[in-house]
Amino acid sequence: MAGGHHPPLNRQSGRFVREGVDISLSTLADLIGHACVALIPIHAAIERHVLAGARVLGDDTTVPLPARGGVAGHRDSPAVDLHARW
Repeated sequence: MAGGHHPPLNRQSGRFVREGVDISLSTLADLIGHACVALIPIHAAIERHVLAGARVLGDDTTVPLPARGGVAGHRDSPAVDLHARW
């Protein structure tokens, strides 16, 4: 995911520990790796579907969100990548 719009694994590990669940950083990384491998067939199917279209649209649209930390007047603008066919 571009831009890192998620908590890093070390923060997630610390959060689990505070909730009483001791999951090591390496275990979380392994789980992410296994999830990525499991999603390969789905990614491939979507890619085949999109690229089979006569034309492919690619768009990178920003979505304004309140800035992290709740700073008044400041906004983050993460991007949403869209690929579609027609």
